[in-house]
Amino acid sequence: MSVAVCSIDGCDRDVRARGWCSMHYQRWERHGDPTVYVGYTGRPQAPLVHGSRRMYGTGCRCLPCAVEESRYKADWYAGRKRRVPADQVRAHLAELVASGWTRQQVTAEADIGSSTIWHVEHRARWVNSRTAAAIFAVEPIGKPIRIESGPLVEAVERRGVLLASALDDADRRAYYRARGSGVIAEAIADRIAVRALGLTLVEVYGDVEAAEVAA
Repeated sequence: MSVAVCSIDGCDRDVRARGWCSMHYQRWERHGDPTVYVGYTGRPQAPLVHGSRRMYGTGCRCLPCAVEESRYKADWYAGRKRRVPADQVRAHLAELVASGWTRQQVTAEADIGSSTIWHVEHRARWVNSRTAAAIFAVEPIGKPIRIESGPLVEAVERRGVLLASALDDADRRAYYRARGSGVIAEAIADRIAVRALGLTLVEVYGDVEAAEVAA
C-alpha cells in the first residue's frame, strides 16, 4: 500500500492533513500559506528550494540539501568562508551591554537569531562575517556612566517588587550584580527604575550626579 506524499511541489514527506505534511500544515495554520517560510526574524524569507542549507535546516534530508550542508561545513572548517574572531565580537557586545543595551535589544537591532548572542559569548571561536557585521553595526548608546546602586536597591526592596514579572532576564541579572558590587550603569538603572518602580531615576536618587562613581 503506497503512502500519500505532501502535495507541495518538491516535498516528499508523508501527508498528515489537508494533503500537506506536518511542516506545511503548521505553516498554513500559523501564516495562512503552507509555502511561506518565516525565519528567526519573524518575517517571510525567500522561498525555500532543494539543494540549499536553509532547506536542510528545516529538516529536509534529500541528497542535494545534504550535499550543500556538507559543502558549507567543509568550507567553514577549512577557512574558506569569511569569518571574524569571536573575541572581537564579544568585546563589542560587552561595550554595548555596558552602555545600556540588553542582549534582547541587540538581537532585535542586529536582526539575528535569539541564540546567536549566547553562542558568540560562550562557545564560538569564530563568527560568520555577516553576523559579525550586523553586531558591529549596533552602536553603543554612549559612554557608560556608573552610579551607586544602593538607592535603587533600597527602593526596589522597600516596595517588594517581584522582579521576575517586572524585568527581563538581562536586567534582572544586572540588578543582582549591582546589588553585590554596589555600582550600576546609569542607563540600566534608569530602565530598571522605570520598569520595576514606575519612577524616573531622578525620583529615585534625587541627585543622580552625586551618585556617580569614577570609572
